Amino acid sequence: MTSIKSGYDLSIATYSPEGRVFQIEYASTIVKNSQLVVGAICKDGLVLISEKNCGFQNKNFLNTENIFPINKTTAIGASGKCGDIHYLIGRTRYDDTTHREFFSESLTGPLLVARISALMHMHTVYWHLRPFGCSGIIGTISDFSPEIYVIFQTGLFIKCYGTAIGNQSEMTKISLENILAKFHTCRKNIEVISKSIKKMNPKLNVQTLEIFCFSKEKPIFSKPISYNILTENRRISNFFQF
Repeated sequence: MTSIKSGYDLSIATYSPEGRVFQIEYASTIVKNSQLVVGAICKDGLVLISEKNCGFQNKNFLNTENIFPINKTTAIGASGKCGDIHYLIGRTRYDDTTHREFFSESLTGPLLVARISALMHMHTVYWHLRPFGCSGIIGTISDFSPEIYVIFQTGLFIKCYGTAIGNQSEMTKISLENILAKFHTCRKNIEVISKSIKKMNPKLNVQTLEIFCFSKEKPIFSKPISYNILTENRRISNFFQF
């Protein structure tokens, strides 16, 4: 084996001479080149916004979603490999169903995030598994307050007020800092964040955004977003016209 990745990327338990784990780096590269997902806490709730994946634009409508409701107060926006995302979502929904059967309440907040984190971290420990090629932003209502978590391929998770993963996520985070400082409502944040995404991707059209919202006027995560919110933003702020 040479020092140029050859043989050192065959197992998650193999370190290169420089101390790198190439499979983790490969998974990170997949996420950086995948669809953009943005999550933000607002004055009256939280929003998750995502670009639809390439399959939608190529008229291949299989697995085009990037935001998935887990229960009435929790949704996950994920970016990366579709197969890994759907496996992770399926496992999370199973855990939520089991938790509800035993404790008569939905799985939310830090407990939900810890379950997902443990699963993803396990896939970076054992040689016969591979890391998940995806990352996620978890929006949840815990103890009647909105919370945003971002979880990475290694299982590391961070609680934050707003974040972005996927393609052009670093530029989006810079604009999010100014947006979150003003502490807008959900309606206003949907408008402002969408404008920011549009500036980075001029070819964006109305069918390439997926929006989930949890607010006082929409107290359940569901799809699609309430029609009046989308219509109002397009009418007042020329939502997708620049």
